[in-house]
Amino acid sequence: MKATENMSFWSIFGASMLLVIFAELGCLARTSALAARFGQPWVIFAGTMVGTAITMGAGILVGNAARDYLPAATVRWITGGFFLIFGALVLLGRVEA
Repeated sequence: MKATENMSFWSIFGASMLLVIFAELGCLARTSALAARFGQPWVIFAGTMVGTAITMGAGILVGNAARDYLPAATVRWITGGFFLIFGALVLLGRVEA
């Protein structure tokens, strides 16, 4: 039995919500720039929600598939590796944050 199978609906929901809130704090500057440039906050809100839903949906599908085939520790190492790679690319100026 996996440890996450014992978690309640609300604890999983809360963890997911907090993760997205903290992860998206860095995107506030871009969203604010869009609002300042175009002046249509509801259109920008709708666009960012659709974009977030698409990317989160893809992540959920990939994560669910990974859960079926890989141990949780391996998934953590892979995701940590991606964060390190992207962080290094940002620091080296190869990717714009």
